[in-house]
Amino acid sequence: MVYIFPPSIFVEINYMKKILLFLAVMLFAACSNNTSKINGRWKLEEIDYSSYFESVSDEVRQFLQEQMKSEFKRLKNKTFFEFKLDNTVLLEAPDFMGKQTLTNGKWSVNASKDSLFLELADIEAYKILSLNDTEMVLTTNEAPNRILRLSKIKR
Repeated sequence: MVYIFPPSIFVEINYMKKILLFLAVMLFAACSNNTSKINGRWKLEEIDYSSYFESVSDEVRQFLQEQMKSEFKRLKNKTFFEFKLDNTVLLEAPDFMGKQTLTNGKWSVNASKDSLFLELADIEAYKILSLNDTEMVLTTNEAPNRILRLSKIKR
C-alpha cells in the first residue's frame, strides 16, 4: 500500500478530533451552565442610577435622585424575578399603591450568553456584568441608564 501521508498523521488527526470534540462539549456546557444559573428566584437588591445622573444637569439630578430614592424604597425587598427553565419569567413587585402584583413574561439570552432580554410590558435588554450562583449584576443603556444587582434566593 502506498501512503501519501505517513500512517502516524492519521493518529494525530484522530487525536486532534477528540480534543476539538472535548473543547466543543466543554464550551457548550459552560454556556448552558451560565443560562441555567439564571433559573430560579432572584431578589432585587440595588438599582444604581449613577451613570444616568452624570448625563443630566445638577437641578435635574437633585430632583431625580430624590424620586429614584423614593421609588427604590418602595421596591426594595419586595421585588422578585422568577426565571423558569421554559424561558418564562414571573415578576413580583409592588404597584404604585404598594400592592404586590404579578406580571408574566418571557426571558432569553443572546448566543454569546452575555445579554439578558426581558419581555414583560416592554422588551428590556440588559448586559450581564456578572453571574454566579448567588448574584447577578445587569446593566442597561436604555434611559434611565442603570445597574441592577440581584441576589438568588435559595430554596
